[in-house]
Amino acid sequence: MKCYKNCFMILFILIFAILGCSSPTYPNYSQESSSIYLCKNKEWIKFEKKQTIYIENLSQAVFASVKRVDTSYPVFHGSVDWHSSVHGYWALIRASKYSQNNQYLDFVIDTFNSTLLDKERLYLKNNKDFEMPYGRAWFLRLAIEYESVTKLKTLRLMADEVAQSMVDYYKIYTPVPGLGEYDNAEWAFRNLYDYAVFTKNKEMIKFVNSNINLFLDTDLQFSIENDSSLYPEFFSRFGNYFHLLEVLVDSETFIQILDSFGSDNQSMAPVTLFKNNHHFGINFSRSWGLWSIYKKTNNINYQNAYLDNVIMGLQDFYVYEKDYKSYGHWVPQFGIYAVTYPLE
Repeated sequence: MKCYKNCFMILFILIFAILGCSSPTYPNYSQESSSIYLCKNKEWIKFEKKQTIYIENLSQAVFASVKRVDTSYPVFHGSVDWHSSVHGYWALIRASKYSQNNQYLDFVIDTFNSTLLDKERLYLKNNKDFEMPYGRAWFLRLAIEYESVTKLKTLRLMADEVAQSMVDYYKIYTPVPGLGEYDNAEWAFRNLYDYAVFTKNKEMIKFVNSNINLFLDTDLQFSIENDSSLYPEFFSRFGNYFHLLEVLVDSETFIQILDSFGSDNQSMAPVTLFKNNHHFGINFSRSWGLWSIYKKTNNINYQNAYLDNVIMGLQDFYVYEKDYKSYGHWVPQFGIYAVTYPLE
């Protein structure tokens, strides 16, 4: 009899979980979840099966891009410009971790010559406004990925200096939430925080935390609806905002802020009309923000919205990947971040 009761209870739980996937329900937000409940609907299972293929296809475009000599920088000379080259190398390392393609990792290790990297380091040190903060934030992301995968500290000295330069910059120029693209403070602070945690730099963590209140203003002049037309940019201001808050605030505070934005399912639908070349990155960049929201809330509406946006981004990739100048030199890197973020 006890066995039958247990079996009945297991069957009841399974039926409830299946119904939950078809009809999304909101969890109890009064308690912070210890793990993510991942709803395994048909579309998600299909995505998981193709995830490695997506990563490999995106990586091939990145690999072709970073090998080019488009600029005169010693190391980061491909992909049209310095910052795109930096996140190109990041993307290759990231891809090697999930696709098991050692070709990319071997290439990066061989390319990161200490003499050439030292020239890059001195250039940034002597040109404090160069790639501040956007490209420097990407370099911190690269340094984290490189050292965590290879266990090599080749980039540590340069990354430490880059991180400190960003701290010094924001001590002079107070971070302003919701700025667009290259000036986006949320992207800068997310990467600065992650690097500080990775290197166990308590002073840097303290600095980031000391600026939290600046990002908690409830009268911010942006929303996810703005991604379509008002701010036709490569970054979703909404997405990056919640991507930062994911690591800075508890779930209760996070959800209170999220509720103040009042976004619905319709406003989370992918962008389909692009206003300019930069706008090609919008569905990928809002994807990682939507996943950050899902991680903090366990609300499967945001898991579904993430999937819709990342799939749309991938469909666009297969259409535009050959347009190197407008698309191919940078959007695939955004795609790798979007596709792999749930794997962390």
